[in-house]
Amino acid sequence: MERYSLLLAYFTVSLTILSFPFFSHAVQSKRTWKNVGNYTVAEKKSIEKFKNMMGTELYSDFMRTDQYLIRWIRDQKFNLPDAKLKLLRSLKWRKENRIDTILEEDYEKILRLCPFDLSSRDKIGRPVLTINFGSCQLRKIGLFGDLNTLRRALYHAAEEMVTILNIAQQDERSNISDGITIGDAYGFSLREQGCIRCGNNFLTSVS
Repeated sequence: MERYSLLLAYFTVSLTILSFPFFSHAVQSKRTWKNVGNYTVAEKKSIEKFKNMMGTELYSDFMRTDQYLIRWIRDQKFNLPDAKLKLLRSLKWRKENRIDTILEEDYEKILRLCPFDLSSRDKIGRPVLTINFGSCQLRKIGLFGDLNTLRRALYHAAEEMVTILNIAQQDERSNISDGITIGDAYGFSLREQGCIRCGNNFLTSVS
């Protein structure tokens, strides 16, 4: 039962983080080509072509950066029409879920019930998201109807990490290209803190 409780807690929060469109790829974009800046000549040409294809759909400055656009291009193996479709879906999702203003929202209350933190950095400066499952009160969150708030709080953390990486990758001297997520399940008890029905409802809400 305890093993199941740990898996339930980890899977619940991990699914939320990974459901943030393109989050996992965004924090793993490596910089290994340096022929033209950080990119090959072919990549640089693809970036410019892709930028022209997207046009005014790229409504924020960070979306027009090479670092942002190359992620979508590489993800679709340089198939620019497919990259455009995937990026448009992500932009639509961002608008529907008000992601562009999510960093202005306050989640202090929900963090008291399920603590997680993004203030740490590892030895080379990468952002580290830590989640304390042992203190995460899923039952209380579910009973008080705060599952959607928890989901948005996790989206807030994901957007904050992506923002940190976007800023870091604009610095040519920076080698930071990914982030780290650490979940501490020590002390989590399904009997005392869990709620299978709440967990299922939460998984449904973020899927």
